[in-house]
Amino acid sequence: PGKNPGSIMVELDDSFLLHYQAIDTPPTRDSYGLHPILSANARGLDSATAQILVSVLPRDAEENRAKQFREARREHLELLSQATSAVAQHPNCLIIHNPRGNVSISPAMFNDAVRNNLAPMHIAPVWITQSGGELRGYSMGLVQAGHPEIQARTSSMDPTDLYYKLANIADHILQGATVKGGDTLAFEEGQAPLTITEEPWFVDQNFPAVTINF
Repeated sequence: PGKNPGSIMVELDDSFLLHYQAIDTPPTRDSYGLHPILSANARGLDSATAQILVSVLPRDAEENRAKQFREARREHLELLSQATSAVAQHPNCLIIHNPRGNVSISPAMFNDAVRNNLAPMHIAPVWITQSGGELRGYSMGLVQAGHPEIQARTSSMDPTDLYYKLANIADHILQGATVKGGDTLAFEEGQAPLTITEEPWFVDQNFPAVTINF
């Protein structure tokens, strides 16, 4: 048991402390961050009566390693997802909320993403918005993994195509790649390369981002 009522703490390899805290009130409806793809299979949200907060607290050595290496940051985020998945497998779990990406994910999709290492779905999800005839796509969570966010704007692409292309790039980054201004990339052999530029993040200009010029 943890120090607070309704909490559980678990030591993990003397490197991390997993902390679960039950709260006997549900989240507010407007806090869910429902996503057209990741939340699609969520059901029964209005019947929620409680929530569980999941934290992974690194010991000093792991915390220092995360300050120096991207790989360590990503490992910590993956461990958090795995710890969350342990709760998400309960049959009464209704939805998983990722506050880094401000996104809520259905339990079945979240568990499948963790099981199959689909990192963009549970670590740094991609959002697509539309304004003035222009589509904007952007990741949320790559900064916490030690890399600038990615983003794109287009007036001609299909939104689903844009989503999956950005998710593919995010996955490449979360596997250890670096995407920076001045680089080029292509999705298919023979395709004209896409240029990449450094720009402020669409969501918050205080955070770094790289723009994929489709």
